[in-house]
Amino acid sequence: MCPIAEHSEYPIERLAFSYDRKFLGSISHDQILKLWNLDDLLQGSGKFQDSVCCCR
Repeated sequence: MCPIAEHSEYPIERLAFSYDRKFLGSISHDQILKLWNLDDLLQGSGKFQDSVCCCR
């Protein structure tokens, strides 16, 4: 598994898994929620753009 990136210049403050364990949510002080597709992360493709969805 490759490491996930930080939120801009802020460190990640909280992590949580979705109920079905398919996504990992991360949030930081920049108030952006990122949902990471765990299948893509675990495959180690390194294509974070395709693996993450950002919300404000």
